[in-house]
Amino acid sequence: NNYNKQGAHHTYNHRENNYNKQIQTDSKDGVDMIVEMLANVNLDTDINLLRRGGVVLVVGNRGTVEINPRGLMGREADIRGVALSLSSPEERKEIDDAIQDGLQRGALKPVIGEERKLADVSQAHVDILTTRRLGKMVLVPWE
Repeated sequence: NNYNKQGAHHTYNHRENNYNKQIQTDSKDGVDMIVEMLANVNLDTDINLLRRGGVVLVVGNRGTVEINPRGLMGREADIRGVALSLSSPEERKEIDDAIQDGLQRGALKPVIGEERKLADVSQAHVDILTTRRLGKMVLVPWE
């Protein structure tokens, strides 16, 4: 799995049956952090997978969600919304510097799934929305 090669201890796919049972097997006390890309579908399940003091970082959502707050209370856990676009210039520079440092040291190794010509941006956008891909699609502005 590419994420494990990148340094993740464990990764799980929400689309696999019983992924949450596998998480519970691998981490009896729960997980420290979940980066959630579809909170309206997964958030209530995520809460119940956290350890005490754990956090769900919501980076994506496509609708409303109903949760049972008891799961948070019993774990003293947090849900935090994350939007890079709200970062201050100083925070953005700190983030950019950390990314550049990680790339230069080889600690960060982006997975590029495919490259597309900038002229094909319309079809690339359709493909991103309608197909599943491993890695990021990169637009190349030169021929």
